[in-house]
Amino acid sequence: MNIQNMTPEQKRVEIEKVCGDQETAQKVFQIIKQEGRASLSLVQRRLRLGYSTTKRIFDALEEMEIIGPDPITMDRTILIHPDAFLLTLPEREGV
Repeated sequence: MNIQNMTPEQKRVEIEKVCGDQETAQKVFQIIKQEGRASLSLVQRRLRLGYSTTKRIFDALEEMEIIGPDPITMDRTILIHPDAFLLTLPEREGV
């Protein structure tokens, strides 16, 4: 699945499905944008998610070519500017 070939609505639906809900998706992308890096452990700690949940989200984002592959010892490479995927999600008040 390549996110660049998806419509904005398809992107939003797929990202929300992977993250469980729209609010979690927004928070994941905001953390990546704020920190300038895609760190599984950082997202896991900030959102208080389990390792397997966070790993599943990161694996899906990798499959959608939003972030690069797991380099084992470093953060993943961000392949798409965070604003590009934040724009695919509708704004939520209070997030």
